[in-house]
Amino acid sequence: TALTAPLTDALQLTRRVLGSEVSGKALGGWTLGGMTPQAVHDASHRPQAYGFAGHVLPDAAQGWAAAQLNRLRALCREAELAANLAFCDGAGGCSRVDLVLALNRLSSFFYVMQLQAIQRRG
Repeated sequence: TALTAPLTDALQLTRRVLGSEVSGKALGGWTLGGMTPQAVHDASHRPQAYGFAGHVLPDAAQGWAAAQLNRLRALCREAELAANLAFCDGAGGCSRVDLVLALNRLSSFFYVMQLQAIQRRG
């Protein structure tokens, strides 16, 4: 399906984040769905510039795939918040900016995928 490749990318990044946290090594570069971290951020913040109708709130009419992608987005956001608590001191210092950023972009990527699922359903 249209979800297989992007979900595989998301799984691979999730595994890399876990491995990087356990090993203490830097995460290094990555992409999601062929998008750089900056492109993922841009698409999630300016969806109209990427061919979407605009921002959406979850709605049952959007279908099962969109609902599940929103669920993944929310779970990634929870993981990002936990990473902030674990790695950042609240005064601007953060020992694992790479992991916090990756989790942030992963949640944004799931939002972009949600927009795509809604568009396909449209």
